[in-house]
Amino acid sequence: MERIHSLENGHVGYKKSNYLIDMRHMPDDSYNYIAYYMDRWPKFHVMWSLMRKSAVEVGVGLAQNHSLHM
Repeated sequence: MERIHSLENGHVGYKKSNYLIDMRHMPDDSYNYIAYYMDRWPKFHVMWSLMRKSAVEVGVGLAQNHSLHM
């Protein structure tokens, strides 16, 4: 698992993390990565598939999936 970054806001112990799982050795059609987002405070976890390892694709996935629990 390749870590993209970990974000913290001003609250103690409040963490959000993003991870990329490299699946190029076992691709599913054109999807080569699995993105995993974890928000530890509300215990929100989401995964989605990515074609490329790019900031734009990760950002679009976060925007689409993060709004599910708002």
